[in-house]
Amino acid sequence: MTYRIDDLDIYRKFVSAAAQLYRIADDGAAKAPSLSDQVQRKALTAVTLLASGLGFWEPERKAAEFADSKREILELLPLVGLMGSLGCISQETKRDAAAELNDLAKILSGLIRGSRRRVTTGPEGEQQPAEASVN
Repeated sequence: MTYRIDDLDIYRKFVSAAAQLYRIADDGAAKAPSLSDQVQRKALTAVTLLASGLGFWEPERKAAEFADSKREILELLPLVGLMGSLGCISQETKRDAAAELNDLAKILSGLIRGSRRRVTTGPEGEQQPAEASVN
C-alpha cells in the first residue's frame, strides 16, 4: 500500500521544526524532565497528524487531522514559554521556537481552510468537490 503525502515541502518543514523542538526539549531535560517529555511528545504528535492529514483524500478527514495538528502546535507555545521561564532554554531560543510555532499554526490554518473549501453539498445533500475559484 502506498502512502501519498500531498505537499512534501510542508511535511519537511514540520519534520525539521519537530526535530528542532525535540533537541530543544532534550537540552532542557536536566532542569525539567517532565516538561521536556511533553514538548517532545507534542512535537512528534503534531508532525504525525500533519502527515496523516496530507495523506487523506477526504476533505473532512484532512481538515480534522490538520485541526488536531494545530491544537498540538498551539499547546506547544506555552510549554516552550515555560521552558524559557524556568531557564531550561535561552530567551533567544524561546523566541525563535515561538516564531516557528506561530508560522506552523498559520500554515495549518491555511490547510484547514483549503480542505474545507474543497467540499460542498449537492442538491441531494451528498458531498461534492467544490469548484476551483480564481481570485
